[in-house]
Amino acid sequence: YWLGESHMIRQSFADAYQAFSQLLDDHPNSSKFPDAMLRAGDSLVGMQKVTEAQKMYQQLIQLLPESRSAKTAEQRLERFN
Repeated sequence: YWLGESHMIRQSFADAYQAFSQLLDDHPNSSKFPDAMLRAGDSLVGMQKVTEAQKMYQQLIQLLPESRSAKTAEQRLERFN
């Protein structure tokens, strides 16, 4: 997760997406899973893949609706409407 965050700080969005995706694939029970999903969506926005980002945010909201990350994802989605 933190590797992905460091890539986000440097605006290396493709590398960030790869790091967050690896966490999502390899560690589905991680406490950082919801945050990684949110940040994967953010990295997609950084790559100007807005439709894919919206799908990622929607998936997060469906999977973990009570998480803090899902609430943030809802706010992110509102920006696109």
